[in-house]
Amino acid sequence: LLSLLLLRLVEHAAASFLDFYFDFSSPSAYLATTQIEALAARCGARLTWKPILLGAVFKALGTNNVPFLAMPDAKREYTSRELA
Repeated sequence: LLSLLLLRLVEHAAASFLDFYFDFSSPSAYLATTQIEALAARCGARLTWKPILLGAVFKALGTNNVPFLAMPDAKREYTSRELA
């Protein structure tokens, strides 16, 4: 569901931490932001917001800078309709 997000829950001693990595340009990140605080509360975790630039992550990984453009035509059309 959150393919563009990196979530990490780390147990350290008696404390739990939730690092939420997000990019403002990601529709998936927007949806996740509506739920992340409740998730952290349910887990008893301290939430840390970590903004990232997905373009820089893609570049570092040698991936197409805009994965949407690399999708097959049918998937790109479906995704466009879903996000509209």
